[in-house]
Amino acid sequence: MARYPSDAPNLLIVDDDSTIQRLLEFAAKDHGWRPVAAGTGNHALELLDEAIEAVVLDHGLPDVEGMEVLSRIRDRFPDLPVIMLTGLNDAETAVKALRAGAADYLTKPFELKRLFDILREIRRERKEIPAPAATSTLPGSSVKATKALTSASPKVRELLRRLEKAAALNSTILLTGESGTGKTYFAREIHRLSPRSTEDFITVSCPALPRELLESELFGHERGSFTGATSSRAGRFEQASKGTLFLDEIGDLPAELQPKLLNVLQDREFFRVGGNKLLKTDTRVIAATNVDLRARVNAGGFREDLYYRLNIIELHIPPLRERKEDIEGLAGDILKRIAQRRGVEGWQLSEAAGAALLAFDWPGNVRQLENVLERATAFTDGTALGEKDLAPLLETRRDGPLGSSGRPLTLQEMERDVFIQTYHRSGKNKAKTARELGISERSVYNLLERHGLK
Repeated sequence: MARYPSDAPNLLIVDDDSTIQRLLEFAAKDHGWRPVAAGTGNHALELLDEAIEAVVLDHGLPDVEGMEVLSRIRDRFPDLPVIMLTGLNDAETAVKALRAGAADYLTKPFELKRLFDILREIRRERKEIPAPAATSTLPGSSVKATKALTSASPKVRELLRRLEKAAALNSTILLTGESGTGKTYFAREIHRLSPRSTEDFITVSCPALPRELLESELFGHERGSFTGATSSRAGRFEQASKGTLFLDEIGDLPAELQPKLLNVLQDREFFRVGGNKLLKTDTRVIAATNVDLRARVNAGGFREDLYYRLNIIELHIPPLRERKEDIEGLAGDILKRIAQRRGVEGWQLSEAAGAALLAFDWPGNVRQLENVLERATAFTDGTALGEKDLAPLLETRRDGPLGSSGRPLTLQEMERDVFIQTYHRSGKNKAKTARELGISERSVYNLLERHGLK
């Protein structure tokens, strides 16, 4: 396969709304992607090549329906991940998209953080290169380990000691820690060290799907149990039986599904959606959360009995700011992986650059470290990374802009803010606003009406 230049676009965004296009392109660049956008299905298919690592595809397009574009992408690139976006909040459309080969599905409005969390996991799974057998990997890195892990941090060494003991048991494990600390990585490591290591490790992200789809994803469904269920389907508890099921972001499990999960954990039995046959599972469950589940229980948002069923063994993953001894090793692992992926020689950190990494507090943890190094290496000319390459990226910012409530802004909220700022900066001149945003003047009128500014 021919190598593509390191600046070739690797993310295809397909949406007929030019404002959304520009917002997604801006956010993608901020997350280390090199985006290219198309407003029609046919244009998207023209832009598609082997350098593209993922596609964000809108369901409603003016020329070809998004589902048809998805089908054509699958024909040309069967393994290319596609995330479908739609304003249709119904299970039938989502089921069709997932069955047609979509990697994931988001309903508008959605949080930018969720989209780029999905994209990051897609990139990791698609391009992950196993480490050579003679090397070990520091905890938090997404390179696969092949022998015992090591760490310079006393906290992480204690975590690894407890993790190894817990892996040998069959108990449910709850992984706690801030976003970006590597909970998925540690869950995989528990599975690797367990007697179940030769069986499947299956991940389910609890907030990734609407409630109806999440129930089907976990427990399966029978034909005709809901609109779009044209055949019976085994759920993750069936597929992971004898293996490990990792429930990520368990704090976001809908209240209606909590009793059913509790029943599985207690009795190892469940029914498919719309089914009347009692099924059994021998799945080992590992759950993860970045929220205080005890506080959520006290607030009435999470069942106390389910909390105790999940929290048989709790392993807390310390944030990167509390294990700075590992930053040098983690950075080296990440830089090696980036170099392997791009087919280049690699980079070394200067002493000043290393000091800058140590001085930073890393609110986004290992995930943010990966992001910073990915972006820094994209623009440096040599094989040495200096402080000047890192300084512009070491800002205390999270995965996306935050609203006044402290949560990440949705795409629609971000669109509104950018549009209003541009409109006022242009002196409320519609033609100038259109030129600055790269949209038509008619779109400006539509946005003024949409946001109640007329």
